[in-house]
Amino acid sequence: MLIDLQIGNEKLIVQLDTSSSDLWFIDSNNVTDYEGEGLFTISDSTKSLGTSFTSTNYDNITGDYYSDTILVNDDFNLTDFQFAVVDLPSSSNDSAIGFAGVLGIGPKMGESSYITEGETYDNFIFKCYNEKLINKPVYSIYLNTSESEIGSFLLGAVDIAKILDTDNFITLPLTSLSGDDKNISCLLYTSPSPRDSTSS
Repeated sequence: MLIDLQIGNEKLIVQLDTSSSDLWFIDSNNVTDYEGEGLFTISDSTKSLGTSFTSTNYDNITGDYYSDTILVNDDFNLTDFQFAVVDLPSSSNDSAIGFAGVLGIGPKMGESSYITEGETYDNFIFKCYNEKLINKPVYSIYLNTSESEIGSFLLGAVDIAKILDTDNFITLPLTSLSGDDKNISCLLYTSPSPRDSTSS
């Protein structure tokens, strides 16, 4: 699923990723052969945080952390939002990427800074929550049918209307790697079609 973001006058399309927790953009100065949406260019408003970033989900993706104001889907702003600007490894196929970066929406313990340094920050979901844009730090993704090109990404809730049979909900407890369990759970539903699913 792709999400529209904007920093200053730059409009960027990023890939939504539930398995990682950081937002990162490809540095436009590092790409020579690219066929896709616009890439990120560091501007005067972009503040360097002086810390390095190493992706734990994508091989050889490294860069540095920055912050800036981000406009999400022409809908709301996140001020002083932390993200990484990365260099692509020379072995990657630049033209095959097709998007400006990745928006990780996983838990804070999946952040690169936590895995490498033991430090967390307010990533996308928690920034929305702490800015009081949503009431709970949760989300719901509806992929729609396999024939559809449109799905939905709902922040702060689960859209029950998208689910045909609520009796098939399964709640799975999640255990922290550090042993610090805080009533975290994963709500899963799978419809008869394997492509139609919702999770939060």
